[in-house]
Amino acid sequence: VHIEHGNMHEAANRFDPRKFFLKKNLPEPILNLPFGSHFFLEFVLKIKAKHPHVDKVRPFPLMVRWSLINETFFTLKQMLGLVWYFIRTIFVKDPLRSWSFQRILKVLLESAVFPDLSEAARRILKDPRVNVVIFGHTHVYQYRQFGKNKEYFNTGTWTELTSLDVASLGKITKLTYVALEYPEEGGSPRGRLYEWKGYHKVKDDVAV
Repeated sequence: VHIEHGNMHEAANRFDPRKFFLKKNLPEPILNLPFGSHFFLEFVLKIKAKHPHVDKVRPFPLMVRWSLINETFFTLKQMLGLVWYFIRTIFVKDPLRSWSFQRILKVLLESAVFPDLSEAARRILKDPRVNVVIFGHTHVYQYRQFGKNKEYFNTGTWTELTSLDVASLGKITKLTYVALEYPEEGGSPRGRLYEWKGYHKVKDDVAV
């Protein structure tokens, strides 16, 4: 069984294992944060100051379309700001960052609001010692089967989301999780994707 958060399989949120700290031109070492962390702190948080739930609305393209219609000026301003952010990141040197042009280009090519890590799981499952891969990170619950006894699970999120899709319009909360089950007769463990429905006590002591 292979379990990890999953961020290392996405260019925007991948830490550099060869350089966890930055020291050059700095009074003291600082953590070498991935691109996604800087982007969230420096760009997304400014949007969340006005729209706190902007990163919890799905599907993202529909939200952008809605924003262009209902908040045209604000949305266009953020789009221009996004372009400027990437230009500044590419051409302005900053000792707090350590990203090559190739790294930023890869971020742009791989960029997705809710990334799909199933291909990364498929690569890990090629290892004959691994039968189950479990990721988080994407906030989208998922199950994929790659051949016999080769399974990928994403645990999803317990955060309340807002759906603009007609089929699931409104607020959604799915408390999904993955349980590993080991056969009594031995053999490889199997995963199951469940939704937590809460715990109900059928009896309790009476306080006297």
